[in-house]
Amino acid sequence: MQELNTIQNQIFMGVGPSRIAVLSLILMADGTDADQQDQQALLGMCKTRINNAQAMLDQGTVSLAQQHDYQFSAAVEKARQSAAQALRSFHDLINREDFSVQRHADDIQALRTFGVFQLEQTITDFLGKMTKELLKETQLRGTQGTREMRNMVNDVDDLGRNIQLIAFNASVEAARIGEQGKGFSVIASEIRDLSNKMQDTLDKISGRLTTI
Repeated sequence: MQELNTIQNQIFMGVGPSRIAVLSLILMADGTDADQQDQQALLGMCKTRINNAQAMLDQGTVSLAQQHDYQFSAAVEKARQSAAQALRSFHDLINREDFSVQRHADDIQALRTFGVFQLEQTITDFLGKMTKELLKETQLRGTQGTREMRNMVNDVDDLGRNIQLIAFNASVEAARIGEQGKGFSVIASEIRDLSNKMQDTLDKISGRLTTI
């Protein structure tokens, strides 16, 4: 189940920061008072965040899921594609060779309403659906894992009981053959004791599984 948490965390870290990046671009285009050096540093951060988000939405999400043997549902996939398409307008803008906030302020302002409302909505929709699906899958896998563990405990329990029966029969046979069977009787007794300890441990594990 840990791999599902990894998928969710990496997608959030890749996509989430693009929201702040887009809003920062809009604020810079509004002409906020910031010196040139600070603005360039902020622009570089915005570009990195938007590019990372676009890469995650284009291919990263699918590739990440495949690495962990998981495939998102059609609904999540559709939401991913919508978010990728919505972010692309900002991605393509800031990756122009001649891009600067001053030169392209009008372009950024033209995307202002789109960025604040439509882009935010599509990213929120994707992250929400993705999180809900992974949570449901985690719970399902947890239930299946517990069921499989109970089955394994039952198998080992049956094996332990068979060992006890064999040890008992060995003790009877050792007693029947008398003096020559004493050594064998000691071994059979030790096997039976170990089997009893294993049974106690299995009972404790079974009890814990019942509470999960």
